Amino acid sequence: MDGISHYWADRRTTLLRLARLVGKGEFAELGDGAAAPAGTGAYALDQSWHIGWLFAAALIACLGVG
Repeated sequence: MDGISHYWADRRTTLLRLARLVGKGEFAELGDGAAAPAGTGAYALDQSWHIGWLFAAALIACLGVG
């Protein structure tokens, strides 16, 4: 689960497209490329995405689902 979400999100265009779809495109484009990877909206969204999926994977592991 976590590996699949990493593959999907780290292709760059997919997470940016999702951000635009849910109205967070402006946030994703914040920051200066010179400050990359930290210090940009895309970086913050990427990290939030991964933390969310790690949490979901941990819950599934704890509950013994699957």
